[in-house]
Amino acid sequence: MRHGARLQEAVLRAILHAGWPGALGASLLAFALAFGFSGDAEIGAQRDALAEERARLLRPARPAAHATPDPRSRIDRYYAAFPVRAALPARLDHLHAMAEAQGIAIEGASYDSADVPDTPLEHISLALPISGNFTRVYAWLAETLREMPELALESLSVKRAASRSSEVEGEARFVLFVRKER
Repeated sequence: MRHGARLQEAVLRAILHAGWPGALGASLLAFALAFGFSGDAEIGAQRDALAEERARLLRPARPAAHATPDPRSRIDRYYAAFPVRAALPARLDHLHAMAEAQGIAIEGASYDSADVPDTPLEHISLALPISGNFTRVYAWLAETLREMPELALESLSVKRAASRSSEVEGEARFVLFVRKER
């Protein structure tokens, strides 16, 4: 005990000997030590909270019974995204309008339809004789397939009259899916 009292007396004497700048420095040092200890406690609490959060996130998720829709409703929502059969003329008009906007000539069309077994869909095969600039034909195809997700390109055949010509003639074959009316 006597040793602690001597140390305290020596520190007090050193502070008094240093004057007010020494007293200010000693006060700031004491404040920094106290602040450091309290900061360590806060950092420890944050570290523990983060460790709990990490453990919670790494736990396998339990599927909630009410959050998973039944398979029938998922299938119904999937088929609902397809246009109905009655919308077919409007969809074909849109296909022709996009070709016309690109300067592509469609000279007639032939089509065939069939039911897609075990689904409410109808499969319509379209054969479109086309002519126009080669680059514009590909631009039209890209635009059409992007804007009409119910449409699939089955094949494209083109030929040029001359090897240096950018004008082509050919046939674009599409498959269009529509929902059957009930």
